[in-house]
Formats: sequence, structure tokens, C-alpha cells
Amino acid sequence: MGRVRRLLIILAAVAAAVVVAGLFVQSNYYLYLPDKAHPVDALVTVPGEKKTDENPGGGGIYMVDVLVAKASLAERAIPAVRGDGATLVPAQAVNPAGVSQKQLHQQGLNQMSQSQEDAVTVALRHLGYKVKVSRDGAEVIEVDPKYPAQGELEVGDVIVEARGL
Repeated sequence: MGRVRRLLIILAAVAAAVVVAGLFVQSNYYLYLPDKAHPVDALVTVPGEKKTDENPGGGGIYMVDVLVAKASLAERAIPAVRGDGATLVPAQAVNPAGVSQKQLHQQGLNQMSQSQEDAVTVALRHLGYKVKVSRDGAEVIEVDPKYPAQGELEVGDVIVEARGL
């Protein structure tokens, strides 16, 4: 009887270790999980926005955020663990080959900053303002390690001139 009990305790410990590993060890997949739309009228200020009697809030601006995170082994095995709408995507489909996590993070920050500027421009144009947009160059969003630019350019750099032109 003691031997069976020890065996059951060992099996329970192994099962617990597998469950813990499944929850905390990351897989080579990403999990995309969209949230519901959130109204952000109270958080977004558009210069020159006009509120009307029919639309006292001034507009309907909503945000849908998508959680993108490395999937655990458990989430890799059962993506629905995180809820409806969860999508599992292989890491190689998300991360370009040879691009570091630091570069990807910086690229995301750059894209968010540009998106915020674009949103203000779109809103002002929608309100009837003439908005002139000028880009001062080409932003580097990725540097392929197989080419000479590696080590010379970094994600986020802005190229304003090439060969003196």
C-alpha cells in the first residue's frame, strides 16, 4: 500500500510540473487576442473639433486593441484557453529573420508614433481643415543582416539623402 501511495504522489508531482511548465514556458508561437471596441471620445482631443446638438460628443472614436504575446505551451496546445477570437501565429510569420527583439520593439514604437500623427491629420481633414503633410525622408523599419546596411542603419533612422541627392 505504501508503494502505491508513493507512486501516486510521484505521478501527481510530475503532472503538476507538466501543468506549471505548460502555463509558464513560452512556445515558438504568438497569440493574437482582440479585445472589444472601446469608445475613446473622452480620451482623444482633436484640435478644432466642433460639437453639435445632434452629436454632443463630437464624434464616435473607438479603439480596438489586440494583445500580441508569446503563447505558452498550454496556449499553443489549446488557443481557446485565452478566449474567443484568439489566433495562434508561428513566430517566423511574425518576426523577420535576423531582426532582434529590440529592433522590433523600436519599430513598434515608431509605428505607434506615426499612427498618432496620422490620426490627427485625418481628423483635421475630416473637419474641413487643409493639412499639409511633408515627410522629411524615409524611415528605416527593418535592416536585413545579409546586406551592407547592417551595422550602419538602425530601425527608426530616417534617410534624408542618398549619394548626395
